[in-house]
Amino acid sequence: MAFWSTHESRAFQSLYFGGGTPSRLEFSLWQRLLESLRKGFDLSIASEVTVEANPESLSQELLDLWTAGGVTRISLGVQSFNDHDLKILDRAHDRKKAFEAIALLQKSTIKSWSVDLIYGLPHQDRKGWMENLNAFLQTGAPHVSFYNLIQHPGLPVTQGMAGEDSQKRQEIDADLFLDTVHFLTRHGFEVYELSNAAQKGHACRHNLLYWCGGEWLGLGLSAWSCLEGRLFSNPASWQSYMETWRDIPDSIPVPVHQPAFESLLLDRIMLRLRLAEGVGIADLVDWVGEEAFHGTHTLRQDLIHHGYLKADSRIIALTPEGWLVHSEIVTRLMQGFGF
Repeated sequence: MAFWSTHESRAFQSLYFGGGTPSRLEFSLWQRLLESLRKGFDLSIASEVTVEANPESLSQELLDLWTAGGVTRISLGVQSFNDHDLKILDRAHDRKKAFEAIALLQKSTIKSWSVDLIYGLPHQDRKGWMENLNAFLQTGAPHVSFYNLIQHPGLPVTQGMAGEDSQKRQEIDADLFLDTVHFLTRHGFEVYELSNAAQKGHACRHNLLYWCGGEWLGLGLSAWSCLEGRLFSNPASWQSYMETWRDIPDSIPVPVHQPAFESLLLDRIMLRLRLAEGVGIADLVDWVGEEAFHGTHTLRQDLIHHGYLKADSRIIALTPEGWLVHSEIVTRLMQGFGF
């Protein structure tokens, strides 16, 4: 922070505390952290300040401190309202603790708050997932993030999927995803990104910055930054991180990477097509050229015909069915553009 406060004078539009469990940070350290940020950086236009929290470590004392420190948004890692699911996920809270944390948020002055949920758990069916969605609806939260379980080798939750038919699991997960989109849309939420839905005015502006190709400064262990088209990250090991930042350097003390155009283009298209609003045709023509864009006409018409893509004179965007094969569509478009 001391380094960047002298190297970055621009005003920050948003602030996000995450990538771990910020709610476990000691109260006194939170006070020091917030004070140091206010002193070191221009946060005058930071209209959204988000903190990730877990139910077991959220307290009234922390909420009061965060509110006084300018926090406007909380993302609560509930993951499931089912105690069996929470045990499989090795979470430290149960359903009762989740609702206790939610009760604190309901009574707080923080109006934008979100619940994280995970689907695709071992042996989870549509009935069990719908129970989760209905429980979420009862919380009154204006935002929800819903993620498909990532199976990391060696974890108990992954071992719990041994014996399941992987093809059938994929089909069930696809149904769960589409059920979620239709359920949330019916209940007044806009699914504005393939894993996020919000009531009007409650979309996460900080995350939209990533998806729309903005710039950001990442502070902390293994944090990535994107400034002026350059990418760089802090060390992922604690020892290397401490050695790198033990003294205040004269210049960025980590390798800086300037991505090739093809890599930038892939990121732009991949991220924009995660959004319900899609990507502007004018932008695509600007990036790849008019001839290359028109060269994908047949492909785009084919995707529209099969219900994966929607388009008008301004944008192309994926449908919920298209989101299910997001990576394949991005790959085919890139190939069609000549990359």
